[in-house]
Amino acid sequence: MGVYGLAAIIEEARLLDDRNPPIPDWIEPHYKAAWQTLFHLALRDLQTEADETIVASALAVVTLHRGMLSLARMVMCTDDERAEMLRSYLGR
Repeated sequence: MGVYGLAAIIEEARLLDDRNPPIPDWIEPHYKAAWQTLFHLALRDLQTEADETIVASALAVVTLHRGMLSLARMVMCTDDERAEMLRSYLGR
């Protein structure tokens, strides 16, 4: 899973569950700065990385950083899960 996968799973859970408390004001600037750094590292690694798990996790970080939660959730699915979604949606 690696750091991208862990960060993406935590952020997804934070955004999806209203029972989770908001980020405290005192830490929010640091949280945003950490996500900015993670975003740039993910973009860097996407240029050369070939491992499917790392690519998917890095893409999830990029899409979450851009506020695209649904796309991030799809990216975090396995290839088989994505294929099943497409078959279900497209009927093929």
